[in-house]
Amino acid sequence: MTMDETGVHKNLLQETARRAGQNLPVYTTMRSNPGHLPVFTSTVELEDLKFNGHQQRQRNKQRKMQPWLLGQL
Repeated sequence: MTMDETGVHKNLLQETARRAGQNLPVYTTMRSNPGHLPVFTSTVELEDLKFNGHQQRQRNKQRKMQPWLLGQL
């Protein structure tokens, strides 16, 4: 599956959790460095698992993190 900005992997993670009878994942994104150079850090919580992303200045953090998360289910 090709990684893109449409949320396909987020939807897949939610659908997989639902089929497994788990609660939906909870997504949290924190922003630091105000102004024109923001840095974002995201966390996904699924049942008793918590996954922390690396700080990124671009949205590619989702592209790097989601395939790994899906492999953990």
